[in-house]
Amino acid sequence: MQLILMSGNSLRNRDWIFLVESALKPLFEQTYVTIYDHWAKAQPMADIDLEADKLAKLARGLASEYAIFAKSIGGVITLKDIAESRITPSRLIITGLPLNLIEEIGLPIQDWLKKLSVPTIIIQNSDDPAGSYSRIVDMTAAADKQNVLKLVEIPGNNTHDYNDLESLKSLVRDFIKTDRAGA
Repeated sequence: MQLILMSGNSLRNRDWIFLVESALKPLFEQTYVTIYDHWAKAQPMADIDLEADKLAKLARGLASEYAIFAKSIGGVITLKDIAESRITPSRLIITGLPLNLIEEIGLPIQDWLKKLSVPTIIIQNSDDPAGSYSRIVDMTAAADKQNVLKLVEIPGNNTHDYNDLESLKSLVRDFIKTDRAGA
């Protein structure tokens, strides 16, 4: 299985996603890190549609089964592409789903989640300022009609950072070995 890694929006996430790639690389045949255009242009926000197009093109070019690891805006981009049937990963791992941004922009996250058929794990800090774990539970409860979501809380953490790479690696290793997200 191959792995596409989608970072968070902020430029500081660029270095972080390469650290995640190094940690997860032993679990996959090949890894690919996406680089957002807005970083080079010094713009504050990723162009979701542009990055979704880039992700779909990258995924179409892969010769075998792939998973996606996505943080924050990367999770939004990935969920959009899946809902629009542009990509079909075999597994999706999201860290730090940015509920505040999703609500602020008015994205149809509930609709996207209802269309989700890919086994997905959402790893969320208890008190992530971009969206707490309890808000993720509430948001996904009505949307997970196909039982493909697994939620994991990182207790006692009140940041939007996900720096415990060994724990992330362990969660990803266990998740990619399961038959279905909840199994």
